[in-house]
Amino acid sequence: MFADAKKSGAAYGWVAILAIAVFICAWIAAYSADSSWSWTESCLGDFGISDNEDAVHYFNYGCLLSGILLAAYGAGKASYEAKIGYKISGLLTAFVGISVLFLGVFTLDYAGGDYFRFFGMLAAILVACSLIAECAGLWIDGGSKRAIAGIGIVFAIVVGTCALGLALEEAEHVGVALALAWFVIDGVVFLASHLSVKKAENKECAC
Repeated sequence: MFADAKKSGAAYGWVAILAIAVFICAWIAAYSADSSWSWTESCLGDFGISDNEDAVHYFNYGCLLSGILLAAYGAGKASYEAKIGYKISGLLTAFVGISVLFLGVFTLDYAGGDYFRFFGMLAAILVACSLIAECAGLWIDGGSKRAIAGIGIVFAIVVGTCALGLALEEAEHVGVALALAWFVIDGVVFLASHLSVKKAENKECAC
């Protein structure tokens, strides 16, 4: 099964899921190490300048590894997808990964935090654009995929509402959590669609 996934490109879906798992584990590990970090008063970037060295390492290396994996998924998705919406989504996801990688390089205490804030904002914009491109492709495909597009639309509305009604730190956490959830969904959809294509090809060969 895994060999089939690799041949069809579906293995990249596992890469997306792994990228998100790495980031979540890094977040949890950093939170466990830094007792001063607050869900309501701290931003994620505060882990990178924490007084606790373990929290700093967990966050920075988590960003580096998850960024590399997410960039690899995006590049793989863009190369395997034929439809323009999915291809654009893949390219944008690759750039999201690169931006996340740099979040682990340029911490808030580097150059006054300007680089960190730049790549953080860039990642947020790219996630939004990737979501729009993916949802457009899913909606055009129709059927059950429109329900998945609907989930993306709901996520976008929730993030927008939180940005207007919550403190910056709280809105950031909600936005990051939903972005992580979306990339898991995206990876699963990519994995499932390409495995189904491979199975269809195998049936044709058997006939």
